[in-house]
Amino acid sequence: MSKWEHSHFLFQYKTTRDEFPQSVEYFHTHQQIEILYVYEGSGHVILDDRFYAVSPRTLLLFKPFQLHYIHMDIPPKYSSTLFKVSPAFMDRCALYFPRCFDMVSDFLNRSDRRQIFRLNGSQHDQLEERFRSLDGVLRASPRNLHEEAVILFALHFFIDFMTQMAPTADAGKPIKPLRKSQRVNEVLKWVDAHYKERFTLEKLADDLHFSATYISKLFRQQIGKSISEYVTEKRLEQARILLQTESLSVEEIGEETGFNSPSYFIRMFKQKFGVPPHQYRLNAAQMYASTE
Repeated sequence: MSKWEHSHFLFQYKTTRDEFPQSVEYFHTHQQIEILYVYEGSGHVILDDRFYAVSPRTLLLFKPFQLHYIHMDIPPKYSSTLFKVSPAFMDRCALYFPRCFDMVSDFLNRSDRRQIFRLNGSQHDQLEERFRSLDGVLRASPRNLHEEAVILFALHFFIDFMTQMAPTADAGKPIKPLRKSQRVNEVLKWVDAHYKERFTLEKLADDLHFSATYISKLFRQQIGKSISEYVTEKRLEQARILLQTESLSVEEIGEETGFNSPSYFIRMFKQKFGVPPHQYRLNAAQMYASTE
C-alpha cells in the first residue's frame, strides 16, 4: 500500500484491511471528486437513499458534497484503491484540455449519470494499469511534478470512463427492495426530511407507522448504528458543507442543522472532525485559496 496526500488530492493505492475482526464503514461527504475501486471484499453502499451491493471489481464514483454511506465486511478482507481530487484543482485543465474538461463537467453536473459499476476483466486490467502507473510516477518523480501527474491521471481516467467503461460496464443496480430494505429506506428518507427538527424515535415511528423497538433494531442490523447516531452524523455532515459554502455564523449553522445547543454542536463537531467548527472553516478556506 502507498499513500500520497496533498491539499489538492489524495491517492491511496491498494489498501488492504484484514487485521481487525470488524467492518469498515463510513458515512460522509466531502468537497472532492472520489473514485473508489474495490479489489476484494463485499458489502453495500447507500447513495441517494438507495442500497447497492459492493463486490470485487466494483467501481464507485462520488460527486463533491454527495452524501454516501459505505459498509464493507471484515473478515475476510477488504482491498481497494482510493483517489480524490478537488474540482477547483481540475479547473486548471479547462483552457488546455477543453473537451476532456467537458467530460468531467458532464459527470459532475448531470443527475442521470450512473456512478456504480462492476468492471469486466479487461476493464479491470485497464484501470489497474492507470493506478499502477500513477503510483509509479509519484514514487519516482519529484514532488513538484505530482500535481501535473495527478491532473493527467484524472483526465485519462475520465476519457476511459466516459468512452469505454460507462457505456459497456455493468451498471450497479439498487438491491432488490426487500421489505426490510424498504423500511430502512423509509427511515433514511424521513431523516433527510426531518433532521433539522428535534428528533425522537417515537415521532419517527408514529410518522412511519412502525413499532419504535422494531424499527430501531432493524435499522441497527442493516446500517450498523442507531437511528439517533445516524441523525447526528447527518447533521454534522450538513454542518460541514455549510461551513465551507455559507457565511452563516457557527451558532447559526448549528441551529440550521438541528443542534439546539451551540456548545453541544461544537463538541460533537470537534469529536468527529478533530477541530472545532470555526477552525474547520478557516482550514477549508485556506485549502480552497491554495487551489486558486
